[in-house]
Amino acid sequence: MCVGSGYGGNGEVTVSIATGSGAAGADLSGPKHRGRLETPAAKHDEIMGIVQALRHFATFVFGQFLQQRGVAIPRTLELSSPIYRLELAMVGRLFAQDPSLYAEIVFATPERLALLKDYIQSVQQNLELVERGDKAAFIARFHEIAEWFGPSSEQAMRESTFLVEKLVHRF
Repeated sequence: MCVGSGYGGNGEVTVSIATGSGAAGADLSGPKHRGRLETPAAKHDEIMGIVQALRHFATFVFGQFLQQRGVAIPRTLELSSPIYRLELAMVGRLFAQDPSLYAEIVFATPERLALLKDYIQSVQQNLELVERGDKAAFIARFHEIAEWFGPSSEQAMRESTFLVEKLVHRF
């Protein structure tokens, strides 16, 4: 959550972000980050392209794809894994909100358009692996990404396991 902006000691505009427990994807609960996290405005905008624009766009596209195919959502939930149920909850959540807000986020800057084009190119490159039936390349790429993710994978596993367990016990 952006709580303000100002000029840093080096003349750059900075954005102050409230942090604390519940900050998903990064451990901002330690003393180093308690209270506020300052980042240059340009870096903040770049990260928000990933965190908001790309994520919301991908969610929008997935929802549109399900709608276009006429997927019976209740039936998929009867047969779903907990991870699919979580993913579908995020899709449903997006479409339960104001589309103008998401349009503003996705369409905000030319850099966001370029980011979305890069994402689509990445999807296409990975689809080519499937088209070629190249499981070995898929597995090799999977390992590369897992290595790049590093310790963040362990945190993601802990957080998603917590959510999955909560979801499983709810239904």
